Amino acid sequence: VDFEATQEGKRIYLDFEKPAKPIGHGRAIKKTEPDESQVAKAEEAVSEEVKPESQVAKAEAPEATGEPPEKTQALERKTIPQEGPKAAQEAPGSAEKKAEKEEAPAELLREKESILDALVAQKRYTGRKLSLDFKGADINNILRLIAEVSNLNIIAGEDVKGKLTIRLVDVPWDQALDIILQSNDLGKVRIGNVIRVAPIDKLKKEEEDVLAARRAKEKLEDLSTEIIPVNYATAKDLQDQIKGILTDRGTVAVDERTNVLVVKDIKSAINEAKELVASLDTKTPQVLIEARIVEASANFTRELGVIWGGTATKVHGNRANPKGTSTISGGLLGTDTLINLPVANPAGAISFGWLSDVVGLRNLDITLHAMEESGGGKVISSPRIATLDNTEAYIERGDRIPYLKITEEGTVTTEFIEANLKLVVTPHVTNDGNIKLKIKASNDEPDFDRAVQGVPTIKKKEAVTEVLVRDNGIVVIAGVYDIDEGRSQMGIPFFSRIPIFGWLFKYEKKTFIKEDLLIFISPKILKDWV
Repeated sequence: VDFEATQEGKRIYLDFEKPAKPIGHGRAIKKTEPDESQVAKAEEAVSEEVKPESQVAKAEAPEATGEPPEKTQALERKTIPQEGPKAAQEAPGSAEKKAEKEEAPAELLREKESILDALVAQKRYTGRKLSLDFKGADINNILRLIAEVSNLNIIAGEDVKGKLTIRLVDVPWDQALDIILQSNDLGKVRIGNVIRVAPIDKLKKEEEDVLAARRAKEKLEDLSTEIIPVNYATAKDLQDQIKGILTDRGTVAVDERTNVLVVKDIKSAINEAKELVASLDTKTPQVLIEARIVEASANFTRELGVIWGGTATKVHGNRANPKGTSTISGGLLGTDTLINLPVANPAGAISFGWLSDVVGLRNLDITLHAMEESGGGKVISSPRIATLDNTEAYIERGDRIPYLKITEEGTVTTEFIEANLKLVVTPHVTNDGNIKLKIKASNDEPDFDRAVQGVPTIKKKEAVTEVLVRDNGIVVIAGVYDIDEGRSQMGIPFFSRIPIFGWLFKYEKKTFIKEDLLIFISPKILKDWV
């Protein structure tokens, strides 16, 4: 291959199109195989760092490349379209049609370039960095240079041809190769340490031929039938996924009694179906949900250290006092909530939060026992229920109030009104070991003061939320109040009824008791439960 090598400072320029020049103007080498010293100089020029802007601009000038001014001007004149007499005689209509025809391919080309740029931007390149500066060079020579830098074998067929003008500075060789191929509608296929370069249409046609040959082989291959057992999942739920990987001749049936899949297809497709079932048919995590339903005084909620609404920022401190009072100095930090119903304090509505100081259900039970000993409240019930991941668990406590109903025939029947405290929890185990809870809490209370024909009305309170809690953490639901007001009077008969002076002989006492119904929920992942 004929090329001319010119050197300016530490940079070497290779021109594969220029004829050889005398030794005084540059050295020309005409060999089928490059000399080892020239290859070393070329690699040194490729790996050389970027020059300052002034030197780069000087290197790009015609004097730096060694081209005569006459030749440079001739090249520039070739890029300017010449308008001959024939072009001047064309009608305006034909010129507009020609412009429209040229505009459509230009838009497609711009769209294609934008897609290629996006693909290149998403790919990460890790090859050795190089710098390339060529003008009108043969693309095969540039591919040979990249092969030397990458230490890989690059094979290009006879249909890979074209001239290329390129200037890349400090670019990974794999990125430079992609840019060169994309700008010439070429593609590559790598097998081991060999890269094959061919036109994109040719590679695409080869892939289609391989796919067509495989499909033709599948049509001639014998069918087999196998039974795939399903242990943890439901076979019917996996049927659609299995259908997606079978061939056109394949079928899949479900036996619901034995929970198995009956697959009929070629052997390779059946093996893929087995692998898919093995990856999908896994153990479903099971979650134990424990609850504590407590009637407590209003002061106990504050002493327990409940964070209403919840903040995501951690606060480090020492241990809690026996009754759960906070001993952390500095207060809580941050405002990001982990619960979607953040409130400052529970005031009349059902509220959600979690415990800041009490860690674990065992410590909570100790705190509740101390509360009962001091008369601050009592534990009503402690239900426990286990459920599978993403499966609803239901806890209910309350009364069924009977009432009489007269039918149209005149008969009297007894029906019931539900007045219950309901708790519906759906757990989901996240990949990092935490538990996401969907909670629906409702409390229906009878109101006999507004009864209609002896049938009380129902006061409803309901809240729905989602909360993220760690394994064995505790979530608190509050805001269900029970207020008891009382008034009593004691005094000496007759004397206590004397106006004004009667207050000296009597005593009146007013009581106001406000109790809060607290629900503590503690989810726990059951490990090795089977």
